[in-house]
Amino acid sequence: MKLFSRYMLRSLAISMAFITITVSSAVWLTQSIHFLQLAVGGGAPFTVFLELVLLSLPNFVSIVLPIAQLSIVLFIYNKLISESELVVMRAAGIHPWGLAQPALVLGLAMAVLVFVMNGWIGPVANRNMKQVRNDAQNEYTNILLRDGVFNTLGALTIFVRDRAPDGDLLGIMIEDDKDPKNPRTIIAKRGVMLDTEAGPRLIVYNGERQELDRATNQITRLDFDDYTIDLKYLDQNMDERWLEPSDRTLTQLLRPSNDPRDKGYETYFFAEANARIASPLFMLDFTFIGLACLLVGEFDRRGQAKRIVKAVVIAIGVQMMSVGLSNLARKYSVAIPLLYVGGVLPIAISYLFIKRRSESLRRFDVVALFRYRAVE
Repeated sequence: MKLFSRYMLRSLAISMAFITITVSSAVWLTQSIHFLQLAVGGGAPFTVFLELVLLSLPNFVSIVLPIAQLSIVLFIYNKLISESELVVMRAAGIHPWGLAQPALVLGLAMAVLVFVMNGWIGPVANRNMKQVRNDAQNEYTNILLRDGVFNTLGALTIFVRDRAPDGDLLGIMIEDDKDPKNPRTIIAKRGVMLDTEAGPRLIVYNGERQELDRATNQITRLDFDDYTIDLKYLDQNMDERWLEPSDRTLTQLLRPSNDPRDKGYETYFFAEANARIASPLFMLDFTFIGLACLLVGEFDRRGQAKRIVKAVVIAIGVQMMSVGLSNLARKYSVAIPLLYVGGVLPIAISYLFIKRRSESLRRFDVVALFRYRAVE
């Protein structure tokens, strides 16, 4: 039995590593394409791109791990069923919980990993990624403004029609909402980005500035030859900025700082912390769902496709429930206990299902196996 458990655990672990690396790489490549703008369009060194994509990996891995766990449980146990190994083990008297032990051990290990990544590694990596991107944007000002799109920089929304071969910006429109009572619209034919000692500046030429006075609904117009727009707010250090919940570790969520900007967000922080604490339960849910659908299924020489589809459908439902409960808990604190109820419920149902079917299926497998061999 110990030899079988080691064999199963090794197979599950190898498959888990392979699927996690493969899926994470695919997601990572598709999501990190926009980081290439730093190296290609902004002139930043390739090391900055590598640092950004490496810092983005923890968040991808924490999302991929539950999917990978369900996939390898379904794949490995379906393989054992198709080759009659699992049927023989059950017919020999090995209890289903003994057969499930390797998957449960791996699932528990992955649940701990998800807890650590969601609680500490992911938020720290996310915060550092924003810091690196912010530093790169300040140092390589060419990447601040992309042509053909609306660029949002704080209270500024900047549109650039095109970029000249020498780097000049052509056809510029700027919406300045720094003062909500007097919004400004700036239109210019040409502009350049400059990196000065006081911070980045945008200098526009041959244009006009229109300012709306909301008190009188009057518009004033100013024509100019050149006009300077201060972008020094981009130099703000991340430590001086208000940390979003996604950038805070579990400890910081449970113990908010004395920052006045945190006032009023205590309930949201507490809900976010509980969502991360409950996340390992949903990781275990996928393990139990896969085991409940394949481990105690009747032997069928036509395959286990229906059971695999059933497991996938149930897993999707559980994942949707997880997201829905997390969003509900962030809005209403009374819904926080539902996070744990929703995480434990699939485990309890799967446990009772496996326990109920265990004894009857062992007797069924002996007869079915001999019939299958006779047909072959």
